[in-house]
Amino acid sequence: MKKYVSIIIMMSLSLFLCSNIEASTKSKTDSYNKSYDYVINDYYDFVANFSGKSVSTQQKYYPFADVASFAKNESLEAIGYTIKDVTGDKVPELIFGFIIMLDGKKSLGKEVLALYTIEKGKAKLVFQGGNGYKYYNVGGGKFAFSGHTQYYEVFGSFALSKNGDKLVYDDFNFIDFADIDNVVHYSNKTGDLDKKSSKKQSIVSDQYQEMIDETIFKSKEMEFSPLKKFKKADNKAQKVSVYEEWEVKANYKNYLRYNLKSNTFKTKVFFVPSNSVKDFKLYGLTFKSMDDKGKVKYDKKLLFSVKTLTSQKPLLADVEPTETIPKTGISFVDNKGKTQKYVVYRSGEDCSLLLSKGDF
Repeated sequence: MKKYVSIIIMMSLSLFLCSNIEASTKSKTDSYNKSYDYVINDYYDFVANFSGKSVSTQQKYYPFADVASFAKNESLEAIGYTIKDVTGDKVPELIFGFIIMLDGKKSLGKEVLALYTIEKGKAKLVFQGGNGYKYYNVGGGKFAFSGHTQYYEVFGSFALSKNGDKLVYDDFNFIDFADIDNVVHYSNKTGDLDKKSSKKQSIVSDQYQEMIDETIFKSKEMEFSPLKKFKKADNKAQKVSVYEEWEVKANYKNYLRYNLKSNTFKTKVFFVPSNSVKDFKLYGLTFKSMDDKGKVKYDKKLLFSVKTLTSQKPLLADVEPTETIPKTGISFVDNKGKTQKYVVYRSGEDCSLLLSKGDF
């Protein structure tokens, strides 16, 4: 009899988890949006809190700091984003841009600040401006760029590889200013500053600027959604996302910490809210029973609590993720005063961490 009951419980749990996996991954688009939401929110927070005294050692913020320094109080309107498939592989890219004009209700810009794609279910930075480089949309999945290094002026154009994670150069040019009367132009399709593998030709001193201008002239406007609108949409549905430590720890110098005092297998995860949430609590869960409708009851133990959890200072906690019976739960009060409860589990499809609505 006990064996029969155990089988029924495990089958019910499997159905419970599978149904929640389907609910939490209704489509690949939902999964992409979740991956990109974290990136967008991270840049939003950086821009919203930017000041002339802001200093960031993280290179990914450089192009955003450049625009914020220029746009000042209008930075959230001057920086926008769009999610669209520019490679044709049915995986959309996340593109940030500098908005320079409004055409009716549209926010338009040519300069691309950063571009992300999805790799193994996670957002990956493919290229970004800053450090003397600027990128522009050319259309058809192609981009132009110009910049300078310590020794060279650099410009050219490229497309993205089919899966969007590499640059495929149509032309890569760099100018060597040996002296005023001897300007040398090098070109290749590798993207390397390698004179030996590049074609070489001498040009007059002012010709290189014409070549750069011609490259940038090909750029076309893109429509972006201002960052300011992202936060407004986010406020309508506050949420907390879960990430493994290695995915996002580099983004945080300050975070709360909970250490699980147990000899069992543990995973370090970040709990990151989209906005500040109130009365955040972390629970340890122990399976108690299941009724004939598959509703699970848990014994719960409060492990950690904080009055306010913010995206600037999230929680890094030890948890015990499982594909079967959840052992960790969280709760928080959203901006409508409603308590939200979720259990943490590991997907049986790709082993990613997921949150599912829970009742404990």
